[in-house]
Amino acid sequence: MVAKANSALSSRLQRNLSLYSAGGVFLVSVLVALISVIPLYTKLKNSREKDLQANLSTHIFAVNQSLERKVDIAEQITSRTRAYQLLDRYLQGKASFEELQSSSTKILGDALGRTEFLVGISRFDPNQQLISKVGPVAFTELKDTLKTKGDSPTITGPVSINGSLYILISAPILSYSNELIVTDIYT
Repeated sequence: MVAKANSALSSRLQRNLSLYSAGGVFLVSVLVALISVIPLYTKLKNSREKDLQANLSTHIFAVNQSLERKVDIAEQITSRTRAYQLLDRYLQGKASFEELQSSSTKILGDALGRTEFLVGISRFDPNQQLISKVGPVAFTELKDTLKTKGDSPTITGPVSINGSLYILISAPILSYSNELIVTDIYT
């Protein structure tokens, strides 16, 4: 009877030891996994955040480069000698509005054809009268842009024109006496 009791006790003790050993191994495994995974997760998270910041910086740089290129093109177009001379002749009464309009359209069309950075150019006189237009630009969307003062190009937008979004560059053309002759709007 004692042997049976010892055998039952031994069996129960062996079962308890196995159960507690398995539980201990499981707890140690969970702790080791947590200790290993948490630093790894933090490191991966920080790495991903740095990658996203670098990607964002690259995109911001690309957008700035594109805008700077468009402003450079706007400045080149507004400084074209032939267009400036034509405007001067018109303001002196030596050229008709029709001649100004026709020649301006040719000059702006030529300028637009030489760059892939612009899709449209509109030229307005100081009274906001449309002189010439090349590309998809509507006057009503540009009224606020025309009110821009100063002697350097300004960037506005995005502006919705005919269902598409555009960045507008307003570039004033000034006379030798620093008076506004026309304003070019580039899209």
